[in-house]
Amino acid sequence: GVSFNYLNPALAGLGVDTLTYTYKDLYTGCSDFRKTTVYIDSLPHVIAGNDTFRCTNDGVMTLGGQPAGVNGKWTGDGVLGTTYPYLFDPNVAGIGPHVLVYEYTNAAKCSDKDSMIITVYQTPVIKLTTPAAVCENDAAVDLIPYSNLKGGSWSWRTITGRVSGTSIDPADFKPSMSGKTDSTIMLRYDYHLGTSSNPMCPVADSVPLKINALPNPAVSTIDGKTTYCINHGIV
Repeated sequence: GVSFNYLNPALAGLGVDTLTYTYKDLYTGCSDFRKTTVYIDSLPHVIAGNDTFRCTNDGVMTLGGQPAGVNGKWTGDGVLGTTYPYLFDPNVAGIGPHVLVYEYTNAAKCSDKDSMIITVYQTPVIKLTTPAAVCENDAAVDLIPYSNLKGGSWSWRTITGRVSGTSIDPADFKPSMSGKTDSTIMLRYDYHLGTSSNPMCPVADSVPLKINALPNPAVSTIDGKTTYCINHGIV
């Protein structure tokens, strides 16, 4: 691993190496040598971790990294702290992807680093409008216009909190489906970023819906009869 009086550790390889230094006096022609040993240590195997995401409403997270310990150091947007353990704050980092670097130094003062990407997403904000009261036999209610965010899912629960077993078709919710009359139910709207198999930043909100009972009219004639001849006068 020695070339032109320089030691290249990568060429020397790991482990103990014996180096020989020879010197010759140009005037006397005498020469001698000395030997010394050096140890080539390996770099630490550093793992920052898998790429991940955070939402703006998430709190700070503890950054891991392997090997762990006080000899590790994190740097990058949103990193809090100057010594182990380090934290990551999505609101300090800001919206978008951020490259965080983890560097570790072992006992031999050998160091290496690895990086990961944390992408910060803006948490969606749901704004629901309360629907007007309906009758239990009303036609389907289109719930889609009552949320500012599209593509989420609706469900209902009683005012005391019991959740229904099925979700609601937002474009075809019939008040009679709830089985509730002359009462108020809660319509819940759930929304998230990403996909159904990989949801991100889930949020939810609820609004009340009043379902009015139908009147119970009684029909009768003044004279109490129910059968009349065709030539009977006006009843």
